[in-house]
Amino acid sequence: PNDMTVCQFIFIIRRKLQLHSKYALFLFVNDILPANSDHIGRLYDFYKNDNLILDIHVKLENTFG
Repeated sequence: PNDMTVCQFIFIIRRKLQLHSKYALFLFVNDILPANSDHIGRLYDFYKNDNLILDIHVKLENTFG
């Protein structure tokens, strides 16, 4: 949905993948880390590619080093 925030999207991904809490999940759009309060619809409007697709790259990091 266009009104979904990045934070809500991350929560859904974490739940679907059943990620352990020791992993931090980061989303990048055009090599930019969007704010958690940004809406997916706004990101789509600004960063969609020529094929009208929003490319989101996911990075997992171990929070304990």
